Amino acid sequence: ERLEIDVLRTLKAVHDHGGVTNAAQFLSLTQSAVSHKIRRLERHIDCQLLRRKPGQGLFTGDGERLVAYAEKIISIHDEALSGINKIDMKGRIRLGLTEELVTAGLARLLGQFSRVYPSVQVKTEVHQSLDLARLLDRAKIDMAVMQIFDSEIQKHDQVWKKAGKLVWAKSVDYQFPDETRIPFIAFDQNCFYRQWATRQFAGSGRHLDVVLECASNEGICSAVSAGMGVALIAERHLRPDMVEVDILTPPPISFVIRAHGSEPSAPAVALRENILKDVL
Repeated sequence: ERLEIDVLRTLKAVHDHGGVTNAAQFLSLTQSAVSHKIRRLERHIDCQLLRRKPGQGLFTGDGERLVAYAEKIISIHDEALSGINKIDMKGRIRLGLTEELVTAGLARLLGQFSRVYPSVQVKTEVHQSLDLARLLDRAKIDMAVMQIFDSEIQKHDQVWKKAGKLVWAKSVDYQFPDETRIPFIAFDQNCFYRQWATRQFAGSGRHLDVVLECASNEGICSAVSAGMGVALIAERHLRPDMVEVDILTPPPISFVIRAHGSEPSAPAVALRENILKDVL
């Protein structure tokens, strides 16, 4: 019995993008083609990987375990292939990331990149997206992977993936004390989520009252779960004890890779290509 790399990539895409439909869009395949690959894999290993009834989790226990192995297998496979075909490159890259991306898998990819290209030094800084954009404009960093509204995508940006939608979230038991006052759990002043929300509420007769300011997704989500108020977060961060609130509909967002200048260095291009082929 063998596990094919292509099928494992498909399984991982279903996991990372939250379903067969989104995975098909990411892989540029039809939904039926993705479903066929997964069913063929299930028959091959005689094991059910996906639950197909509404209201249940997407993956079975066996499916979750195989996804964990798939991530390791794909990572080692790609590192081996890059190591064989690599060009002896030297240089330095100043890279900017958001906090969310460090914890979501890019740290692993950067470690892999450093092993394949040991003569390329990567210095990484972690900031909010707006701060990263300013650092790029001032040539303080060479490249950034950040989250922006789709309407702000620039000509030379590489769209890495759709970031999913933004939602207003509260704990299941939370009740608003006053319809005109919204206790707001927010990132700092440089957060573009917060800036958008502040503009939308200006002059609306409703007031966003910041009750907690926090730099991390984990801190924001913990405060929401504790019933401190509502937060504007990416839908993928919703926990079982949270519900979405219908307040205002935010615009769509994406992750982009943006370089300083239109002609990045060869090491920066290599790193960008490695990031683009990775699934968050």
